[in-house]
Amino acid sequence: MLPRVAFVLASIFALAQAPAPVARDREIGKQPAYTSEPLYGLFVLNEAKNIRSWAVFDKSSKGSPYYDVLYFDCDSDGDLTEAGERFAGNFHPDQEWVCIQVGYEVKVRDTESRYKRFKFYAVPTKKGPTFWFTARWNDKVNIHGGYGDVGVAGTSFGTSPESAPVFHVEPGENLSYGLYTTETRYELEIGKEARIAMVVGRPGEGVRSLTALDEHFLDLRLEHLDGVLIGKNSSGVEIRVPFPIDHHC
Repeated sequence: MLPRVAFVLASIFALAQAPAPVARDREIGKQPAYTSEPLYGLFVLNEAKNIRSWAVFDKSSKGSPYYDVLYFDCDSDGDLTEAGERFAGNFHPDQEWVCIQVGYEVKVRDTESRYKRFKFYAVPTKKGPTFWFTARWNDKVNIHGGYGDVGVAGTSFGTSPESAPVFHVEPGENLSYGLYTTETRYELEIGKEARIAMVVGRPGEGVRSLTALDEHFLDLRLEHLDGVLIGKNSSGVEIRVPFPIDHHC
């Protein structure tokens, strides 16, 4: 048997420069009367970072075990009390989630950009609700998030606007990477290849705030992406192994 090297996945990617923080003013112009403790997320819809929409989860009844109501600021004016900005979903026991769609499309104010089939998912867990979202940008690129450095999609919203994660969702040049896996440790055999799946997308602000972009955004025949696997061998010596990211899953 070939010798093995145990790698602890501390980081396997070269992170892009983090995005400049959005304005520190986290006030919301108008909020509805919530039924339960609201949970907040902030979505930056354009590259200029000046068009932002709040997404706030609520419950349809105080005793509900599910976050099945979403307020989304579709016109980015800071008013969540307007007609057409409250959306509701139902719990799907076969999938164990609540799915809520924000209308047919969200048009980004003062631009040609739009997000179709903007969907939010809420999953009740013992540690609290987990959320993720999907959408299609300008009929070209599917986006989905939020991701962290390691893991699958699923993030937490903040208990206040100040603690809300910020998601930069418009596809652009500033990219970051995440390891797509349910594992936190690999054993790699020396001399053999190992398959490592990654997501590439827009870095956000806060824990698990990466927005992944689909395989149509980057043409790996033209774009050059590299990663670095950082770990320790069986003697405890740090090892860094560069590798190309040369094909889509």
